[in-house]
Amino acid sequence: MKAFTAIAGLTCRSAIRSHVFQFLLVILVIGIFLVPNTVKGDGSAYSYIQVSLEYSLSFISTMLILSAVWLGCQTMTQDVEDQRLQLIAVKPVSRCTVWFGKFCGVVSILTLLLLISSVVVYGFITWQYRRAGLIAKADSPEAKQAALLVQAKISNEVLTGRRVYMPQVPDIEEAVRRALANYLSQRLPNGKLRSADMTAEERKKAVEEMRKQVLAQFSEVQVRETKTWRYTGLPKKVDGPFFIRYKCYSGSDNSATNQSNEYGAWGAVCHFLIPPDRGSVKPGQKPEMKEASAYIARKPEEILCVSVNELQLPGSQVIYNGEAVVGFTNFGKNQKSVLFPMQDGPKLLIRQVGFAANYSRAVFVQFLAILAVSLISMSAASFLSMPVAVFVSICYLVFGMFSLYLQGAKDMYGDAMPAMDAFGYYFSSFVLSSVIPVQKFSVAEYLANGELIEFSMIGSAFLFQVLLKGVPVALLCSWLYVKRELALAAQRR
Repeated sequence: MKAFTAIAGLTCRSAIRSHVFQFLLVILVIGIFLVPNTVKGDGSAYSYIQVSLEYSLSFISTMLILSAVWLGCQTMTQDVEDQRLQLIAVKPVSRCTVWFGKFCGVVSILTLLLLISSVVVYGFITWQYRRAGLIAKADSPEAKQAALLVQAKISNEVLTGRRVYMPQVPDIEEAVRRALANYLSQRLPNGKLRSADMTAEERKKAVEEMRKQVLAQFSEVQVRETKTWRYTGLPKKVDGPFFIRYKCYSGSDNSATNQSNEYGAWGAVCHFLIPPDRGSVKPGQKPEMKEASAYIARKPEEILCVSVNELQLPGSQVIYNGEAVVGFTNFGKNQKSVLFPMQDGPKLLIRQVGFAANYSRAVFVQFLAILAVSLISMSAASFLSMPVAVFVSICYLVFGMFSLYLQGAKDMYGDAMPAMDAFGYYFSSFVLSSVIPVQKFSVAEYLANGELIEFSMIGSAFLFQVLLKGVPVALLCSWLYVKRELALAAQRR
């Protein structure tokens, strides 16, 4: 144990003396204070705090991951290449102790930097929330009231931890198969079935067309039409409000350039109790309340397309027996349908924890990212030289990032993927079975949107990314490190 702690301590001191690490540390310190003061969002206090929180955590995560790559590779190779490890090898200290001591030293110093950076960011965000140029600068009662409303919006939508629920989604593939079967069973003017003379390419195009029609059926709200979404698995009772987050587009074009606003009204199925008629209640008899429900719409309003919007609804009236039904009516301002992409919800959000608890979970996920990257970089440096180990570690991370990006073809095309997209999807699936994608540890967006970082997400990242992918690689490479011939490795050229 004494040897282990000594090696870990020497590793920390060696890391601090590294010029590259010192440079990354300076960039990290500057970024912590510079990033929140350079991003402004749309100019509002709400956007400023949201963007500052997301960008600050993303910057910290990026810099610490780069530091983990450099320190992990330098720590394992420097002693060997400088012929200093022989002084330890002749002592009764196993190489496993050396490897694990160096690993713990690297992780310890990066974790310390993570905690310090996270505390600074948390303090800055909290200070901006309390100050935010709102109440301190509010002179009139109207301005002060507006400031309080903005602060309440920040507290309810950003500085919180809300569990996200998605609406029930129909079986898209089954709907596509039914629509395709119906289409192919139609007869042409010559009396033949449509499927009789259809080529493979025509059938493929028909599948794509049916998919577009099915998605439009479940995603588009036509003019003067009301569409509802059902949510299940909710808490049985919600006393406070809950929120609906949505992103919509005018017409069937879901491009970012389609920014024309629409006019509509949100609503929900509300549940309430109806007292009986006074004449039907006998003297001394307790009146029995009857349960009733009705769809009640909010006041019509202008809907901002392309941007992300939120609205607040009363949980005690809408959520009943763990279910809720929310709807939208399109009044057709531009005589176009309103498109709600299925991947964007609309999402239903219910507060579960405060900001401090949710922020702590985000910091722990960043710690797992440091742990995983340190395992990979030190594993590569166990049997490779310094430049090669850095190159291999960066390539490993890039492969994971790119492979996760290729997985998007499945969401876009479903089972009818083009040949090249299908190849990329299955190849990336094979790569992801053994490679750690750093995006799995990216939670800054969840935190900035006030979404709860679930324990299931944390457990999945730890189990599948760190334990099942990182640890086996580390064990194999530590075994190679034990078998490595130090005299040959340290031979000067």
